[in-house]
Amino acid sequence: MEIRLMKHRIPKILLTFLSGMLTALPIMYPKLFVIGIISFAIPAFIEYTAEGKACRLRSAYLRGLAFFMGFGLIVFSWFTAMYPLEFTGLSKVAAVGVVCAGSLGLSLLQALFWGLMFLVSRLFDKLFCTGKNPLVYSLVFSCLYVVFEWMSTKTWAAVPWGRLAVGQSEFLPMVQIASVTGSYGVSFILVLVGCTLGVCCSEYRKHRSKLTLRPLIPVAVVLVLNIVFGCVRLMTYEVSEESTKVTVAAIQGNVSSHDKWTSDTFEETKENYTKLTHAAVAEGADIVIFPETPVNYNLQGSSGYYVKSFYESLAADADCIIVTGAFTKNDDGISENSIVVFDPDDGQTEDKYVKRHLVPFGEYVPLRDFVSFVFPPLSSITMLESDLAPGTSPTVFETKYGKIAPLICFDSIYETLAIDSIRAGGELLTVSTNDSWFLDSSGVWEHNRHAVLRSIECGRYTVRSANTGVSSIISPTGEIMDILPPLEDGYIVSDVYMIEENTVYVTIGNVFVILCFAGLVPLVLYSHFMKKKQETENDR
Repeated sequence: MEIRLMKHRIPKILLTFLSGMLTALPIMYPKLFVIGIISFAIPAFIEYTAEGKACRLRSAYLRGLAFFMGFGLIVFSWFTAMYPLEFTGLSKVAAVGVVCAGSLGLSLLQALFWGLMFLVSRLFDKLFCTGKNPLVYSLVFSCLYVVFEWMSTKTWAAVPWGRLAVGQSEFLPMVQIASVTGSYGVSFILVLVGCTLGVCCSEYRKHRSKLTLRPLIPVAVVLVLNIVFGCVRLMTYEVSEESTKVTVAAIQGNVSSHDKWTSDTFEETKENYTKLTHAAVAEGADIVIFPETPVNYNLQGSSGYYVKSFYESLAADADCIIVTGAFTKNDDGISENSIVVFDPDDGQTEDKYVKRHLVPFGEYVPLRDFVSFVFPPLSSITMLESDLAPGTSPTVFETKYGKIAPLICFDSIYETLAIDSIRAGGELLTVSTNDSWFLDSSGVWEHNRHAVLRSIECGRYTVRSANTGVSSIISPTGEIMDILPPLEDGYIVSDVYMIEENTVYVTIGNVFVILCFAGLVPLVLYSHFMKKKQETENDR
């Protein structure tokens, strides 16, 4: 299981591990987007050339495990920036354990699942000889990747932080297809290009014939057409004349998770947000977006009256609509992470949005009894006294300017939550988030890039407000119109439009994922047919 590189031999599993790290680099540094277009050539080359024991299903799974372990270690490297987790009160030893559990544990958890993709690909080759045709092999691999990426959004353990499309978010022509297929279309193209390149290199190495490179032609056409589509959309996109123009602001108070939970912070926070809000309104802001729970008091708790009075007074004095995160309680008295709206004339509106996808170990502890027994510090990092209750449906706030569809923090990495909010009538997306856990690590930037994808998928302007950054205002084509770096207090203001028209993706949803899943059937049947045909010819 070795491959020659220069004068040395490198184990294939190590090379696969390193290629996983390489594939993840654009997610951290999107200016390296070209790497994301070709990086799958390495694992595809290794899988396609596997012989003997390397063809075993177990070997394929281990290589998949290695690839996605390397991938995860880069994607989740920002966990190290959280050390020493002072706001949790954990000892330094316990903090090291929690950071390792986050970085190594989450990477391993993801890799254990994703490794099955390599196994299934090898199984298809064994049963149906999909590896006999380079283009079929690449198509099968690409379809499998899309299906697994979609499955990685399900259950509490699924954290789709490392979507391949995130690494292309600064190459806007590449990701415009997300308005039709979601980010899955971007992933499909990236894997298809890289995989076909790797397989064709393998075939050329074996046969030394330029004819072996022919599968690259249709794949190159797909890549070019996608980029052309993106360029055309960027150049021709226009907001409907019927759309309402409104000036929005995102406030960044720069209050960390640690400071937010100290008793003397509330007055300072009030003063800071009052100052920033009035400054934003002075620049024309009609709607002001606050971060996720800028103060830690529950609106329906003992101190809720003072918090509510502050927001109502600020909205009235500044004469603006305030959209803010806040803790609330449901009918059972369980706390929720919510978004509420304060109107300058009517005070707090009746509706509230409750965060639908809570952060595991941050807002609730999955398998609490088991986790508390195996590794108690992991069940203690949440600052909350008890688990929060998740929301079950989208909420759209109707204002005199238009309909606002809010998301909270972790919600924004799940495309279905954004789509549901738009289908419910949302004309403007807002994301209120904390992100102070990440400090100024790559995590804050990666999280913001997910908002870029949601803007393109939904065809909406997105206003993103973070406690300590990054705060941004994003156009429906993914252009960042204004941005505020992390660990600074301030505000950003921009004109946006309330948009009613839906993108193709909002209309049809994840049909592309279904097509990829269904497309596996004709691909394997074709391979099986060609296998039987070859066997018949050999018997003659």
